[in-house]
Amino acid sequence: MGNAKISMLQYNVITTDKAFEEFVAICKGKNLSPATIRNYNFQWTQFIRWFTGDTVQEITQDTLTAYIRHLQACIKPESINTALRHLRAIFNYFVGEGYMQPVKVGLLKVETELKDTYTDTELSILLRKPDMKKVSFPMFRTWAAINFLVGVGCRARSLVNVKIQDIDFENRLITLTTTKNRKAQVLPMGDSLSQVIKAYLKVRQGTPQDYLFPSETNSRLLETSLYHNIEEYNLSRGINKKGVHLFRFTFAKHFIMQGGDILRLQRILGHQSIAMSQHYAQVFGADLKGTEQFNLLENITTKQERITMAAKR
Repeated sequence: MGNAKISMLQYNVITTDKAFEEFVAICKGKNLSPATIRNYNFQWTQFIRWFTGDTVQEITQDTLTAYIRHLQACIKPESINTALRHLRAIFNYFVGEGYMQPVKVGLLKVETELKDTYTDTELSILLRKPDMKKVSFPMFRTWAAINFLVGVGCRARSLVNVKIQDIDFENRLITLTTTKNRKAQVLPMGDSLSQVIKAYLKVRQGTPQDYLFPSETNSRLLETSLYHNIEEYNLSRGINKKGVHLFRFTFAKHFIMQGGDILRLQRILGHQSIAMSQHYAQVFGADLKGTEQFNLLENITTKQERITMAAKR
């Protein structure tokens, strides 16, 4: 057997703190969102609390394998994959700068779980207009916000940043100026949602520059406040489910189950890649048989109207 080859590859020695500072600076230079940078910082902090080395050069494939085993004893596979996705981006930067040897960051295989969603009965209860003689403004605002989430399928961050001027009643369009990919998004507005927003604005009033769903002091509503408001509202109507994102899952499920195609779903939900839309299709087990548009709020509202008409004598 021949002698082993002597490697001439040398790595630049740099501390983990200094290297991560550089990575964050690059992220800011690329104009990544503060939320994205916070996520990188969180995952890196968790890794550094476990890691016993001082320099990036000490991070190896064995290090990553050991860290994954550590995480497996603490959190779910889905959360581990979230951590790995962030670490992969950080490590790739370090490798590119010559701070460490390449490591392969593969994701764990995860069994697809059926995501929890609202049933049609639960939605009918939540979408029912409250008694205007008894309801408070926060509750009335939450009712309108839930109709908005059901009708549009947007994220909480997008909803709290919508302004009155973003609602185009004439052309039945809604502009989301704040999205995850930081690109403005224009979505169609169904008749049911249009009527809800008009009824809501009669009470809310305000100028075009005001937020559509403001705090009680007419400032931007915090996402945490929206979560708490929806939880309180749901419980007041006998619904134990909570969480703003459940409405987004429900929107996607109904769209797919009614034959909506994943390309349109990708555009409506604002996914940067089609992978997440494909994931929804897989999770909900739908047969994508057509390309018809589907609006959840219109469907639920129509069902309510039919029930009312059938009850007449």
